[in-house]
Amino acid sequence: MAFPPQFLEELRNRLNLASLIGRKVRLVKRGREYSGLCPFHNEKSPSFTVNEEKGFYHCFGCGAHGDAVSFEMQASHLSFPEAVERLAAEVGLEPPKATPQEREKAKRQATLYDVVEAACAFFQEQLRQPGGRAGLDYLLRRGLTEATIARFRLGWSSDSREALKRALMPEFGEPALIEAGLLIRPEGGGAAYDRFRGRVIFPITDRRGRVVAFGGRILSDGQPKYLNSPDTPLFHKGRLLYGLAQARHAAAEARTVVAVEGYMDVIALHQAGFPYAVAPLGTAVTEQQIEKIYRFYPLNLYHILLDTSVPFVFRAFWHLIDLWNPQTTWCIRKILAKEKPDAILTHNLKGLGMQAFRVVHESGIRHIHTIHDVQLSLPSGLLLAGQEGAWIQTSFLRKWYERQVQTIVRSPDVVISPSRFLAQFYKDRHFFSDSQVEIIPNPAPDVKPPTRTCYPHAKKALHVLFAGQLEKHKGILLLMDVARRMEGKIELHIAGEGSLADFITERSNLNSHVHYHGFVSFEHLEDLFGICDVSVVPSLCYENSPTVIYESLQAGVPVVASNIGGVGELVHDGKNGFLIPPGDGDALLKSFQRFLDSPWPLSQTCVEFQEEIQHHSLKAYVDRLEKLIKGA
Repeated sequence: MAFPPQFLEELRNRLNLASLIGRKVRLVKRGREYSGLCPFHNEKSPSFTVNEEKGFYHCFGCGAHGDAVSFEMQASHLSFPEAVERLAAEVGLEPPKATPQEREKAKRQATLYDVVEAACAFFQEQLRQPGGRAGLDYLLRRGLTEATIARFRLGWSSDSREALKRALMPEFGEPALIEAGLLIRPEGGGAAYDRFRGRVIFPITDRRGRVVAFGGRILSDGQPKYLNSPDTPLFHKGRLLYGLAQARHAAAEARTVVAVEGYMDVIALHQAGFPYAVAPLGTAVTEQQIEKIYRFYPLNLYHILLDTSVPFVFRAFWHLIDLWNPQTTWCIRKILAKEKPDAILTHNLKGLGMQAFRVVHESGIRHIHTIHDVQLSLPSGLLLAGQEGAWIQTSFLRKWYERQVQTIVRSPDVVISPSRFLAQFYKDRHFFSDSQVEIIPNPAPDVKPPTRTCYPHAKKALHVLFAGQLEKHKGILLLMDVARRMEGKIELHIAGEGSLADFITERSNLNSHVHYHGFVSFEHLEDLFGICDVSVVPSLCYENSPTVIYESLQAGVPVVASNIGGVGELVHDGKNGFLIPPGDGDALLKSFQRFLDSPWPLSQTCVEFQEEIQHHSLKAYVDRLEKLIKGA
C-alpha cells in the first residue's frame, strides 16, 4: 500500500537513526556523525557513516545509502510496506489505511491471520494427543528432533471431518474458516467440512513468520499425497517460499540460498546445519519467488554499476568485465559437465557474463536464447525516440562493443524474440545470422484480474492508471503535464518506484487529482484496474513487450500507448486502445478526450479484450517452447 508522506515524515521523526542502526552495527561517534563497519559488505576499516541530524546513512565503500526505512528493508530483507509497519509498531504509530476498501481489506486480513494462527495452535496440540501419535511417530522416524518439530510448528489433523470446525467455529464463524481455506463447502450443497484430515500438518508462513496457510502430508494410501491450502487473501502459493522466515537471516549472513523440492527437505537441511534452505510450494519456481531470494544479494556488482548515478567510466569498465568474465566460463563448464542437459535455455545474460554464450556454443548442446531488449547492441538497453542518430549510437566505442558481442554470441540454434520489432532490430545489425529466429510473444499473466463489463458512465472524470518505472524515459513527466492541462477531467493513479518517486509524491500532495500508490502488489494492481478506465504507457524509449499492457487488456482496460518498438503489436489503434507518437503531449491529451467524449469509443468489448490476450497464454508459450527444445 502507499503511505501518506506526512505519516512517513512523522515515523522518521520518531525514530532515532543511530539507535536503530546501532542494533546491528557498532557505531563510534565522530563529531556530528557516527561511523562503523558497513553491514552490507565485508570491510576491515569503517567506511559506513550515520548522520543523525540529516537522517541518513551512507557507505563510501559500497554506496549503500538511505534513511531508517531503507536500512530496515536492507538489513532485515523486508519490502517497503513491511519495513514501515515494523518500525511504526516500535514507535507506537498506527499505519493509516488510504481508502475504505483498503481499510476493509486490512480488517478482513487481520481476522484471517487470527484464524490461521488459531488453526496452527490447534494442529500443534493435536500432534501431542493420543490421536496424533501416528503423525508424531512419522516425524520422529524421519529423524526430526523435538526442537525442530517445535521450531517449524508441525502438527496433526485427525480423520474427523469436523474436528477443526468444531474447535474454531464458536470464535470465528464458518465464513471466515472457509475464506481462510480451512473448510470446504460442497458444490452440491451440504455442510462445510475440514479440508485437512488424517495428515501431518506443515504451517506455511510469510517472510515475517506469520502463518498464512498449511500443507498436509497424508500417511495412508490416499491421494493427494501432499495437499496445500488454496489461494486466499493471505496466501498465493506462487509468491511464497516454504521456510523463508526461518532461513532469512542465515541466508543473508551466508549469502547462500538453497532451493529444494519439499517441506521435509527444507526441515532436514535446517536440522543438519544448512539453515538457508527454502522450497517452492508445489509449483515451479516463479518470478516472485526468485525476487524474494534476490533480496539476499542486494549489492551484487551488476545491480550497483548499472545505476546511472555511477560515473560513465565505471559503468563502461563493468561492461568490459561482463564481456570477458573468466568465472562465468569456469562455472558454466562445471555445471554442464555435471548435469549433461539435452538443451540450454538462456535469457538476458547481462551480469552473468557474455562468455556464457561461448561456453554453450563450444559444448555442442542445443541452445535456445530469448532476447530481452537491445542490450546486446547498446549496453544500457535504452534507445530513446528521436535519438537514434545521437553520437553515442554512432560512436566507435559502441560499434566496437557491438562487434565484440557478435563475436562472442555467435548464432544460437534458436533465438526467440517477443516482438517482430526486436527480431528486426538485431537482424539489421547482423546478429544471429545462422539462427532459427522465432517470434513468440511473452505469456500473459496467469492470474485473471476482475472482469470489467462496462464503462463507468457515472464518473465525472476519467480515471487513468500508470503502472511502471518512475523514470523520465518512461514518459511519466509528460503524462503529469497532460494531467495538469486536463485538471478536473482526469484522476491520475500512479503505481511504481524509481528516481522520480519523491517528485511524484510531492506533486500528489499538492494536487488532489494525482494519486501516488507507491510500489504495489499484484493484488493492489488488480484493485486499481477495477477502478481505472484506461491504462497508459507513454514511453519515450523503445519498448519490447510491456507486461502492463497484457495485464490491462486481461482486466478489460483499454490502453493508450506510445507507438514505439513492439508496442504496436499489442495495442491496435481504435480496437483495444489508442497509439500516439512518443513524446506528443497533444496526442495523449486528445486520446484521453476521446474517452471522455464517448463512453466506449472502441469496437471491442472488455470480454473480447480478454479473449484476444488468451492467444498469449502461458500454456501456448510452453507448448511452443517444448517443440523448439525437441527441434520441431
